Amino acid sequence: MLNQNEVRETAIPTEEYASMNAEEKLAFWYQLAQNLGTTIIGVPDDYIPSEKATEVVDLLHTPNIEDLVAFFKRVL
Repeated sequence: MLNQNEVRETAIPTEEYASMNAEEKLAFWYQLAQNLGTTIIGVPDDYIPSEKATEVVDLLHTPNIEDLVAFFKRVL
């Protein structure tokens, strides 16, 4: 996503992203994750997440895919 002043071939203007519905935003983030492949951005060893961040990460570990999709739709 880029501001309107920034132009690139693969750019999605922020206005266009804001106008997407939850399913389209979910598809956008899924595609982004697929393009990252196995690349993982490291977190410092001494990092301690907040309580709220820990709750979100715990939600992501749900074995029920429908619950996970519903969660992402609410967030987006």
